[in-house]
Amino acid sequence: MRFGGRVAAVTGAASGIGLGILRRFAREGARVAALDLDFEGAQAAAEELGGDGSAMALQLDVADGDSIQAAVDRILAAWGRIDVWVNNAGIFYVHNIADPPDMENWERILAVNLTGMFLCCQAVTRPMMERGSGSIVNISSIAGKMAFPEEAGYCGTKAGVLGLTRSLAVELAPHGVRVNAICPGNILTPMLQSVDARICAEEGWEPGTHLEKTAQEVPLGYIGQPEDVAAVVAFLASDDASYIVGQAINPDGGLVLY
Repeated sequence: MRFGGRVAAVTGAASGIGLGILRRFAREGARVAALDLDFEGAQAAAEELGGDGSAMALQLDVADGDSIQAAVDRILAAWGRIDVWVNNAGIFYVHNIADPPDMENWERILAVNLTGMFLCCQAVTRPMMERGSGSIVNISSIAGKMAFPEEAGYCGTKAGVLGLTRSLAVELAPHGVRVNAICPGNILTPMLQSVDARICAEEGWEPGTHLEKTAQEVPLGYIGQPEDVAAVVAFLASDDASYIVGQAINPDGGLVLY
């Protein structure tokens, strides 16, 4: 029970990687806050994990600073502390750079994937610094380390997460707050399944064909599960990683070797 007596909050916790992370912290003894724009999904997650009152659900729009501060205040009012904050919420869209500008989606992906993460870090840093301890884990992507066509918004924001992580890491380490990042590879989530559906429809393939091709490109030979990411997040947030600061670890089956 590495997180007994501790509090962990996860954004984008209603499904996919976020839900897997939330489950891992709950299994290791933490009280958990499920934060998501999808409040019904967050409630379902909290009900699954917190029958004894050890889980709460809060609606959170990471693109709204007031919403973030309200969530932080609610957690502190209920449990008096936040030991771990995982910035997992993110969105994805495809856009050919030669097409007319898609400023609405561009501004939205910046607001959710990068600005929102900065605002969350800013809000949770204050109580962590006051306690002199805490761990922030930012979910980036292998797209922050390598390039994919028609994904300038996603690759750009995920690379930005790595720069944000490194800067905050050196700023906050003297205050006992550790900041690290995770760069997941191909993980079986609703987002990856939607990509498969789009590409298969465009290519005239049977559903699931893109997933099969993707798995063949992974050195381990298969697509990961949210639990594979959750295990690394829990490690980075734990005392086992007390001397790890500013790193970006890839649970990706061997796709990116740096």
